[in-house]
Amino acid sequence: MSTYISNAFVQQYSDTFHILAQQKISRLERFVTRESGLIVGASFVIDRLAKGSAVRNKPRHSDLNYQNLENDRRYGDMVDVYSADLIDKFDKLKLLIEPTNAYTQNLISGVNRDKDALIVQALGAAVRTDSGTSALPSGQKIAVGGTGLTLAKLRQAKLLLDDAQMDDTDFFSMMGTNMAGMDINPPAYILVCRAKDIDNLLGDTTITNSDYNAIKALVNGTINTYMGFKFVILPTTNFETGSSSDTFVYAYAPKAVKWGVGQEVSSAIDWLPQKQSWQVCATASYGCARAEDEGVVQIAVST
Repeated sequence: MSTYISNAFVQQYSDTFHILAQQKISRLERFVTRESGLIVGASFVIDRLAKGSAVRNKPRHSDLNYQNLENDRRYGDMVDVYSADLIDKFDKLKLLIEPTNAYTQNLISGVNRDKDALIVQALGAAVRTDSGTSALPSGQKIAVGGTGLTLAKLRQAKLLLDDAQMDDTDFFSMMGTNMAGMDINPPAYILVCRAKDIDNLLGDTTITNSDYNAIKALVNGTINTYMGFKFVILPTTNFETGSSSDTFVYAYAPKAVKWGVGQEVSSAIDWLPQKQSWQVCATASYGCARAEDEGVVQIAVST
């Protein structure tokens, strides 16, 4: 047989795209408090009312002392998001694959990941007020201390949230055990962090000891809930890096973070005659803001 016979070999072409591994849904959207209805306008308003106190043993027939409760306003600014690409008419004709469905799926996934990026940003960013902006107070920040995420830092974060009466067990109870991905009693808070931070915690024998943790962390290779926290893992790119190359992760109560939606994620495929191409596009409009500083704790971890 001729040694050139290999030139006649046929190629097996794929009839589907292999979509590269990626996060496809928002992991945090269900763990924040959504404003009712669709937001109309450039922002939504968070009207805050301060705590009241009680007066003991008022003298007989004396006038009442009025509380003059303080109220103020914060704003969640909306962002309009899109993710788009073009598929040339003649390129589409040359493909065995129908590309538009795969393109649409990938573009929607990109928008969903942006939701998480915005929520993480809102946890630590200054929030807009009537008088300017309000930064996360220093008392809500745990220093890096030259270490990654540790049990000591978790305890400190829980202490801050518990002391501020931020327990949000009811939020998780209303979601239902299965929806929250839990098979034990509902937690009270969210801990959003990187895979590396979970790896650091897996090195702590207290957390991996079944006497302390109802979920066998080393068997599962991860930590779902611990010490009242529901753990949510996001890619490292979602987290801000500090001046000392430390990274900021967050513990928070869902009721302390407000989420507004102006338009749910939607997609469209349109023919653009001027480009002789199909446009595939995913769009959404949403916003996020920190309603209560006491409900968010920034934890610095070493990179």
